[in-house]
Amino acid sequence: MKKAIILPKLRVFLSFCNLGAILTKFLMPCVLLCGGTGTRMGRLKQELLLDIKAQETLADFQVKRLQQWFVNLYFSAKVAIPNAFKMETILDLNTKELPLRNARDLQDFSKEQFAPIFGLQSILEFLQCDVFVMSIDTPFLDYDSIRLILRTFGENHKPTFAKNIKIHPLLGVYTLESLSLIKEQITKKEYKLMRLLEKINAQFVEIGEDKTQNLNTPQEYQEALKQIQLQIKA
Repeated sequence: MKKAIILPKLRVFLSFCNLGAILTKFLMPCVLLCGGTGTRMGRLKQELLLDIKAQETLADFQVKRLQQWFVNLYFSAKVAIPNAFKMETILDLNTKELPLRNARDLQDFSKEQFAPIFGLQSILEFLQCDVFVMSIDTPFLDYDSIRLILRTFGENHKPTFAKNIKIHPLLGVYTLESLSLIKEQITKKEYKLMRLLEKINAQFVEIGEDKTQNLNTPQEYQEALKQIQLQIKA
């Protein structure tokens, strides 16, 4: 089983040469969160097509760009996420032993079982190190925004998250030390992430609202599709 590189607390960047330019890859593992059922979207978000001509799904779109920036990249979900890159999925512990074939088998599960906090527990227990997490449906988050979050984290090793008009508890860094408090909340059936951020003494970094845009509805998907198609043509 592939494990992430376990890092010294302040070492989060790796520089290397590529065609004469100095690029930087992030050593901290990145995990793409895919735990939802896409109720408002009407379909699973990871299966949305972002490049119609190439038939490229959102899952493949995210892996293609993020693997250029991170040394280690994973999905997190209740079932394995199909993708052209054969990227590994960290399975949620609360459904890991169930006979699930695909995400559609989860339709009858309770709302509480889809709480993102279960995914966070599974990720930290699997990787055993600090981790950068982001929702699968954040296609406009760019390299500079990620670098700002990780650089801020590196200054004091405090859990660090994006914020703008709202706080984004699924876009930032959870430390391994957060795991005990995550387990404590799950035991008490306290699933709200904003409560968790208070307990772990999180700090926040201002990130542009356009960079944190999510795809929650068919309308938001269509708007994002237009923007991405323009980028592809450019």
